Amino acid sequence: MDRFNEGWQHLFFHAHGNTTILGIESGSFGVADAISLDHRTDIVYTTACLTGHFDGNTAEPCLSEAFLRNGDGGAVVYIGCSRFGWHSPDEPPASNTSIGGSSNDYAYEFYQALFQNNVRIAGEAFTQHKANLSGSCHTYNS
Repeated sequence: MDRFNEGWQHLFFHAHGNTTILGIESGSFGVADAISLDHRTDIVYTTACLTGHFDGNTAEPCLSEAFLRNGDGGAVVYIGCSRFGWHSPDEPPASNTSIGGSSNDYAYEFYQALFQNNVRIAGEAFTQHKANLSGSCHTYNS
C-alpha cells in the first residue's frame, strides 16, 4: 500500500493475478486495497491473468474496475488481461534478446510507443501496440 500510494506515473506489474487480486511477495493486493488508495498512478499495465475480467460471471468490481473507480487514488489508465496472460521464459541459457512471451511482447510494444515513439496519449499507444502485433494473432490460442 505504501508503494502504491507514492503516486507513480506508471506501474508495470508482471506476476500472477486473478479477477480480484495481484499476487505479491507477501500475499496479494486486492480490490479493497485498490479502492482504498489515496494517491493516483497514471498508468497501470499488468500481464497478470484475469485482472481486467469485468464481464461474465465475475466479482463486482474486478481489480481493474477498482483501480479506475477510485476517485481519490487508483489509476487513470489500467491495461490488464481480461482473460489469461501468456509467458514463456527461455530455456537455459536464457537469451538476452527474449522478451518473455506474448503478453510481454504486447507490453514491450506499448512502452515502445509511449517512450520511444513519443506517443503522449495512452489510448493512441494502446491502439498502436495492438495494431503492431495484430499479424501474429492468427489462431485461437495465439
